[in-house]
Amino acid sequence: MAKYTKSQQKRTFIIIVALCLIAALLVSAVLISAYRTNNKLFKNQTFVKALAEACDITPREVDQDFLDQFEYFRYSFHVMDDSGVNLYPYVILGTKDYADSLLNKSEDDASEETSSESETSSDTSDTSTEVSGQVYKKDYFIVPAYFTEKSDLALFRNLRYLSAVSAYDVANISYSLAYLNYYAKYTGQTSSVSIDDVLDAMEIKNLKDMTAVSSLTKLEHLYLGQTALTSLKGVETLTSLKTLDVSNCAVTDVSAVTALSNLEELLLSGNKLENLESLASMTQLKTLDVSANALKDISAIKELTSLTTISLSENKELEDVSVLAGMTKLKTLYLSDTAVKDVDFVSGMTALTALNVSTTKVTKLPDLSALKELTTLNASGADIAEVAGIHGNEKLTTVNLSDNEIVDVSNIYDLKALATLNLSKNKIADISGLKDMPAITTLNLSENKVSDLTDMGTKFTTLTTLDLSKNEIVEVAGLNGLKSLTSINLSDNKIKSVADLALAFDPEKLKTLNLSGNSEINDWSKITTIYKSVTGKPSSSESSEASSDSSDTSK
Repeated sequence: MAKYTKSQQKRTFIIIVALCLIAALLVSAVLISAYRTNNKLFKNQTFVKALAEACDITPREVDQDFLDQFEYFRYSFHVMDDSGVNLYPYVILGTKDYADSLLNKSEDDASEETSSESETSSDTSDTSTEVSGQVYKKDYFIVPAYFTEKSDLALFRNLRYLSAVSAYDVANISYSLAYLNYYAKYTGQTSSVSIDDVLDAMEIKNLKDMTAVSSLTKLEHLYLGQTALTSLKGVETLTSLKTLDVSNCAVTDVSAVTALSNLEELLLSGNKLENLESLASMTQLKTLDVSANALKDISAIKELTSLTTISLSENKELEDVSVLAGMTKLKTLYLSDTAVKDVDFVSGMTALTALNVSTTKVTKLPDLSALKELTTLNASGADIAEVAGIHGNEKLTTVNLSDNEIVDVSNIYDLKALATLNLSKNKIADISGLKDMPAITTLNLSENKVSDLTDMGTKFTTLTTLDLSKNEIVEVAGLNGLKSLTSINLSDNKIKSVADLALAFDPEKLKTLNLSGNSEINDWSKITTIYKSVTGKPSSSESSEASSDSSDTSK
C-alpha cells in the first residue's frame, strides 16, 4: 500500500511539474505576444497594429525612427455600398518622396491622386513593388483604421502635410453619400448617413484646440476643417505653415495666425468671425476664404495687396467692398450672397480670371472689356438692369446673367471663346445685339420677351443646346441653319406653325425638341422627319396612312 502511495505521489508530482511547465510556457507565449503586439508609444493600440500590418512589421517595430520617415498624413473615409451605406476609415502615410510629389500640386490634385491610390491598392501590406526585376521601396502606406487618439499625432514629428478631412474630402464624401442614400432609399437597405455621421465616426469633432499639433513644427499644410475648434491658440508655434484650413469650425478669434509669417493660404469659411482686424498685417497672404461668416466690415484687410484669391461670399450683411480696389493681383473674386451694391472697381482688375457677384444687390455690371484674362462670370440672381460691356474678352468661356432685370444685351458681343451663355429670367426682347460668338454651344434665353429670331440660325451655327421657352415667339424661320443642335426647347410660346422647322435642324443630330405649351399649332405633319429622329417612332400622320394602306390592302 505504501509503495502504491509513493508511486501515485510520484506521478502526481510529475503531472504537476508538467502542468506548471505548460502554464509557464503559455504565460511566456502570452507575454511574448503582448510584447510583440503592443507598442509603448501609441495610446491607440488598434491603429498601431493596423499600421504595422500595412507595413509588414510587428507593432513593436513601430518605433520613433520608423515614424520619423513620414512627412504626409491624411485621414479620411471611403463611403461604400455593400449591403447598405458603410464607412471605411483610412490613413495615408507618405514618406518624403511621396510628400514632395504631392505638395507640388494643388490640394484637389493631391486628394484625387491619393484617393485613386487607396481605391486601387488591393494589398496594403505589400511594402515594395517589383519592376523589371528591381525592387523599389513603397513611399506610402494605406492604414485601414480609425485614428481616434489625437495625442498620437505628436508622434509624427516630421510631418509637413496633415489633413483630417479637407474641403475636397468633405465634398467627395458628401457627393458619395447623396448618391448612396438615394440608392438605399429605393432599395430599402438602410437609413441615410450624413456627413456629420462620418465626422462623428472619425471622432475629430472633439478637437477643440491646437494642442495636439502644436509640436509639429515642420508642418507646411494643415487641414483641420469640420472640427470643434474654437480657438487657434497654439498655432503660433507652427511657423513653417503655408496653408491653414480651419473651415466650418467655431472660431471667433484668429489673432494667433499673425505669428505665421510664411502663411500664404488661409481658409476660414463657416466660422463666427465678425471682423478681420487680426489679419491686417498678413500682407504675404495669397488666398483668403472668409465666406459664410458674420462680416460687415472688411476695411482692415486693405493692405493685403498680394492676394490672388478672396472669397467673401455668404456674409449677408456685407455691403462695402471698395477696399478690394487696391488688390490688383486678384485672379479670383467671390462676392455671392452678400449685400454688395457697387462693383465698379472690378473694371480695373485686369488679372481677374473668375468673378462671382451672384445673389447680390448689384444693379449695374461695369465694363469688363479690359479683363482679358477673365474665363468665368457669374452675376445671376442680382438686380442688374444694365450691362456696360462684355466684349473682347478672348478667354471668357462661361457667362451667367440669369434672373436679373436686363433689357439691353447689345453690349454682349465679340466673345471668341464663349461656350455657355445664360440670360434666362430677364426682360430681354431684342437679341440682335448678340453676335460674334463662334464657339458658343449652349444658349439659354428662357423666360424673357423674345419674339424676333431673325438670323439666329446663321449667327449661332455651333449651338448644341438652345432654350427659348417661355417667350413671345410666333415665327421660327430665323432658326434655320442650326445644324449642330442636339436639344432645343421652344415650349410655352405663341408658335402657330412648325413648317419652318422642317429643314432648320439636322434630324440625325437633334435628340430633344420641346414644343409643348404652343396651343395654336394644328399641323404637325411638316416635322415628320424630326419627330422620327427624336422619338424613333413614326408620326401620327404616318401611322394613320399606314393604317389606311393596310385597310385598302385588306379590301
